[in-house]
Amino acid sequence: MFNKKRVAALGFFDGVHLGHQRILLETKKACTNGVEPCVFTYRIKSKVPSSKYGKVMLTTYEEKIDKIKKLGIDCIFAPYFEEFADLTADEFVEKFLVDVVNAEAVVCGENFKCGKNRSYDVVDLKKVCENYDIKVISVPLLKIGHQVISSSLIRNLIKEGDKTLAFRLLNVATGKEEDF
Repeated sequence: MFNKKRVAALGFFDGVHLGHQRILLETKKACTNGVEPCVFTYRIKSKVPSSKYGKVMLTTYEEKIDKIKKLGIDCIFAPYFEEFADLTADEFVEKFLVDVVNAEAVVCGENFKCGKNRSYDVVDLKKVCENYDIKVISVPLLKIGHQVISSSLIRNLIKEGDKTLAFRLLNVATGKEEDF
């Protein structure tokens, strides 16, 4: 009936920065007994999530997928945002995490939001996932000093001209800062 069980990393993963990489590493660690790691992300076609509106993306969709694959996760589910933007957390879990991904567990940052208008947090997600025997692993946010490493922080660093730190947070091992 279903493909193999999976542990899914949840998020947009713009930039696939160090905080995202921690989530992807935890996803791989959670896989045992032939369970496959995967990523559930999304693409933006015409409807833009309110949390992304007006922001310049750090990576294209293709670059994001390439970085995720280089980190050792080849299974990626990436529907267009429109396909689930208006779903409740219950609908999202059933239609995507159960029916499409076949998730045994999901991994997300502790500030993860889902559902219509980002109205559900990790606590809500855990409650919904319990109904489907899906474990939710919430990963603490990674910080540099007192600041949470986020795509927004990296955008601000680039805007302010601190490309060296932005480069470091993106963990870019090759390339040139001028690429920003």
